[in-house]
Amino acid sequence: MKHPKAGVVKNLLTGKHPDQSWVAYLGGQSLSFVSLLFTGRFLSDTVTAYKLFKSPIIKNLSLETTGFELDHEISAKVLSSGYRIMEVPISYLPRTVAEGKKIGLKDWFCAIKTFYRYRNG
Repeated sequence: MKHPKAGVVKNLLTGKHPDQSWVAYLGGQSLSFVSLLFTGRFLSDTVTAYKLFKSPIIKNLSLETTGFELDHEISAKVLSSGYRIMEVPISYLPRTVAEGKKIGLKDWFCAIKTFYRYRNG
């Protein structure tokens, strides 16, 4: 969320970090649209590492996944339960493969499958 008070379109067009690859940026943005398609909510970053929930919400989720798809399972189940997800801006520095970036095309397909699978809870 480069421009927190701006709309989705402005953030989509200007949100790429200068050090982020276009493939990673477009992959992430496409998952935001997948989120919109299956949950009715556009999430600006579906795999952000920072998530904060009231404990009863998380304790009532029956989580089944263990990899990168866990972010998508949590988001889909929380949204399908009628809760609202509030996004706040965070600092972001993209990692390189040498620094530990591991997400790839396989994970992108897995994310789509996960959003579809848990779209209704």
